[in-house]
Amino acid sequence: MKSTVNTLLPILICIGAISCNQHKQTPVVEKTQPQSATEIVSKASDSANAPSTAHEPKGYVPDEQTAIAIAVAVWTPIYGKAQIENEKPYKARLSNGVWTVMGSLPAGYNGGTAVAEISQADGRILKVIHHQ
Repeated sequence: MKSTVNTLLPILICIGAISCNQHKQTPVVEKTQPQSATEIVSKASDSANAPSTAHEPKGYVPDEQTAIAIAVAVWTPIYGKAQIENEKPYKARLSNGVWTVMGSLPAGYNGGTAVAEISQADGRILKVIHHQ
């Protein structure tokens, strides 16, 4: 049983660290008595299911720079790095919890640019298009 606990403990610590916000530290359990694997799993599960408020006010996409980074990461494999680089500077605006990110064209150029719509709350990609 002791070897099972020793094997599970590092795994559960990693799971707890991944499931917690990046800004929170995994709580250190200081106990002089050995814990059973059931106790460890139960505590990890409780901490993973605890509500988090760190990202609630602004969501997972809190600002223009984050929205642009996500959009570029999505556009690049679809339209190619050269095409997306040519559409700099990128612009992003937030409306009703949705970031709309678009590329731009130099003055006098005809054509369209890439557009992405991204949920502010959870970072989901809602729409990706490229105007012609």
